[in-house]
Amino acid sequence: MSHLTKIFFGLIDKEKLLNSQNYERSFWDFEEDYVKLNEPINWEHGVFQYFSNNHDEFWSTLTGVFKKTKHENFIEIKNELINIHTDFGTLSDLIELITLSGGDLMDVKDEFELENISIEEETGFGFQVINLENFGISNIEKASSIWVLEVLKYDEVNYDIENNSLNLTHESSEDLNLIERFSFSVLLKK
Repeated sequence: MSHLTKIFFGLIDKEKLLNSQNYERSFWDFEEDYVKLNEPINWEHGVFQYFSNNHDEFWSTLTGVFKKTKHENFIEIKNELINIHTDFGTLSDLIELITLSGGDLMDVKDEFELENISIEEETGFGFQVINLENFGISNIEKASSIWVLEVLKYDEVNYDIENNSLNLTHESSEDLNLIERFSFSVLLKK
């Protein structure tokens, strides 16, 4: 069975957030509140896509062009993510848990809610808004960074592999069978 996971991610501009005094954020309609990320993203938020059709290897992309990788080589993806922003030294472990291990929101909270990381979540199949005020204003002021992530998981994804190149054969994500959706924010403490 084939699976596709999309993980949208964005770094909140903390000063804009604090100045606005509106602490609800999502990806949609809040682009101006995100920090522009490094190449290959070069935009206010990015998406990591993970496609799996067997247990030994998977396909992934940050740019839209899928590359085949073996599970034991996930470090290559971590390094690619760290080039986008150094916070991915920590955040890439979240992505690995969600993709390779099939982790859900409870797994994320169990594994990563530590002394230097706080997680605030929202679940459901509609567009989701996270209330960052739940972290506490003083924690936001002291945070080194705040990331918002949205995870969409699909199954029974149609695809073709030709000349060692993956082509997903859907017109839009709305054509796919969405099986799980959740959003969460990560407050990284100094």
